[in-house]
Amino acid sequence: MNEKIYQIFKGIIDNDLLEDIKTNPELYLDKKL
Repeated sequence: MNEKIYQIFKGIIDNDLLEDIKTNPELYLDKKL
């Protein structure tokens, strides 16, 4: 995959994760453990 495209998608995914962490941190921590 094109590295630039990968970085853009990674940024979008990271932003979504950050929103999830803000709204429901317990759920995110449960997923990670």
